[in-house]
Amino acid sequence: MNRIAILQNHLGGQKKIYIDSAYDYLCFDDLLTPEQIAFRKSVREFAEREIAPRINEHYEKAAFPEYMLGPLRESGLIRKFAEKPYGEGADIVMLSLMVMELARVDASALTFISGQITLINKTLELFGSEEQKKRYIDKISRSEIIGGWALTESKVGSDAS
Repeated sequence: MNRIAILQNHLGGQKKIYIDSAYDYLCFDDLLTPEQIAFRKSVREFAEREIAPRINEHYEKAAFPEYMLGPLRESGLIRKFAEKPYGEGADIVMLSLMVMELARVDASALTFISGQITLINKTLELFGSEEQKKRYIDKISRSEIIGGWALTESKVGSDAS
């Protein structure tokens, strides 16, 4: 049974591949500002519109969902988290809201998008030279290029634990 069939079976035959909502015992939205609520809604709509309809075909093929890059670029989602002057410098609460909404639809898309924000751009912002920042952060934030991150340990191999 493939992923879609498993999820449809779990959701009682519904065509959706994610759960719309669960009862919020914590009244979470009451803790958020109107700006945060609007952002959360926009990420949810983006994920449902741009990621959910086609992500399973890529999951089943173990292929990167390149179709997502155009809508991601247009959404400005990665740019929102890059520090000024490269982006808006959104805070950790906004990042957490993005993580929550993307994970609701697809964890692999979340991993890619949050990796571009946290591993790539944040590493460049903290440790990159000015030349590297100018060369890469803006392009990564606009989804014009995809950043990569590698870990090496010169004396102990690649066991990161």
